[in-house]
Amino acid sequence: MLSEKIFLKKKKLELFNQQNIFVKRHDELESMVKTSYEISLLLPKKKKSFSDGEIVKEALTICAQNCDDKHVKAKADSISLSRHTVTRRVALDETCDLTSRSQLAIFVRCVDENWNVLQDLLEVCQLESTTQGKDIFLKIKECIEKKSLSWDKFISVCTDGAPAMIGKNNGCVALLQNFLF
Repeated sequence: MLSEKIFLKKKKLELFNQQNIFVKRHDELESMVKTSYEISLLLPKKKKSFSDGEIVKEALTICAQNCDDKHVKAKADSISLSRHTVTRRVALDETCDLTSRSQLAIFVRCVDENWNVLQDLLEVCQLESTTQGKDIFLKIKECIEKKSLSWDKFISVCTDGAPAMIGKNNGCVALLQNFLF
């Protein structure tokens, strides 16, 4: 009877330890995803290109190597910051169709309460006259309001880096920042 209790106690401890490994790994992965999102948010706030996430990751890796800490290096390596992975809320791209009319594609990327990344084409709209920052801004504003989306959830913007998108005063991103803040 005593050996049976010891056996059960030992098995419960083994099960707890196994479950604890998964919980720790889940928490670690969640913290790395959160880190990726926070760095991704910092880049546009500092007016940096979305591809700068790769430089940030490289810098973290160099720091970890110079600190000679394999644990820190493993964590730095697990942060997703490639230019394709850096998660932004809205991505914009302006292009011309076959009839030489300028089209604006608006994509929305968001995260649900379970940290699942969702992405969808919100709208493709024709730019009526020019492709200046103000024209693009007005189309985005019209689209967001038409879809009844909350501006409070609008966190960051991903662009191709064209002057109409990132111009300091009249670029679409500058106009969005002035509108939101």
